[in-house]
Amino acid sequence: MNRGAITVFLAHCLTPLTLPASAQEHLRATLSSKQTNWTRLLRAAGTRLIAPALPVELARKGLLDLLPVQARDYLETVQDLNAFRNTELLATVEDVALVLNQAGVEPLLLKGIGCLVTELYPHRGCRVLRDIDILVSPSQFEAAARALEGAGWFHPKPLPAEMPLQAHSQIAFTHRRGLKLVELHQELLPVEQRHRLCASDLLQAGVSRSLANGARVKVLPPLETVIVNVVHHQVMHRCSQTGIVDLRALYDLALLQRRHGSAIDWPTLETWFERRGWRPVLYAYLALGRELFAMPLPKIRQPGWRAHLAAGYAKLLCRFPALCISPRFLVVIRSRIRIDGWKALAHYLRRSTQRDFYRLIRRLIVVTWRQSP
Repeated sequence: MNRGAITVFLAHCLTPLTLPASAQEHLRATLSSKQTNWTRLLRAAGTRLIAPALPVELARKGLLDLLPVQARDYLETVQDLNAFRNTELLATVEDVALVLNQAGVEPLLLKGIGCLVTELYPHRGCRVLRDIDILVSPSQFEAAARALEGAGWFHPKPLPAEMPLQAHSQIAFTHRRGLKLVELHQELLPVEQRHRLCASDLLQAGVSRSLANGARVKVLPPLETVIVNVVHHQVMHRCSQTGIVDLRALYDLALLQRRHGSAIDWPTLETWFERRGWRPVLYAYLALGRELFAMPLPKIRQPGWRAHLAAGYAKLLCRFPALCISPRFLVVIRSRIRIDGWKALAHYLRRSTQRDFYRLIRRLIVVTWRQSP
């Protein structure tokens, strides 16, 4: 299998939704085939941080017993180890939230840790967390940072002495007793885009919740959770531009749709993205979810040609990942155009490889209409 086929195969293994009959038969045949390269598949699943979720979803489909014994034991062991780690992370969240509550701050839990606290996943070990993301109000950001420093948390990398704490959009903390990483945010987007998604709006929408030790935190309702999921992966990480398929993020979205599909106001969600110039990004993301995870496409207005082009682009890239443009190449191209002009770009292309040239052509066709107004 090539990289595109591996992506589709892992997505079909991972989806919590019902696959079409043809996809189910193909999945069953691949799992039971003696020609399947399990070393490569398991390496790809580990690289994409989805290996711990595979045993639960394959067992849900009744396909777990088709795996070789060694592969099944490996996945179940990884899931158990990740469940232990997530239990430790939840205990860390309780400690951090208690420290912040004592400073008069009620933090908002973002992304994976927020979904873990709300028990979105069928098993505690399904989600691999890189860190604990916490959002606080900009007016309370410095007080929250000082409270964590006073509780024994420190910065893995020293902060510039000339920059005040309030000048940072986020600060990383770790503790001397372990390697757990906490990222304290006061905003999610860069300065030039903060008007599109303000921290105050998320904090206002957050629902208060009590943890096991009595600490109070906020978690996002389903609609805002979908917004953060799409914006974080497709806009902040530029997956919509580079063509990177994040199966872990799509798995979160599929679980949200499976559990809260009827409670999510999709027309309101569409309007929110349209007002910010991101409607094609949303439609392409949902189309990719339908292509890979068999997610039903929500009822939204008839998409325009840009949205259809974005969806086709996303589907093409999930089948042919080699067409993805690296972020470094995009930075070079943009700097050549903006700083040196088109002549310098032409000179650069003459010295480029043929592959980079084809990537640029595809980029010029697609990215122009994706730029935010």
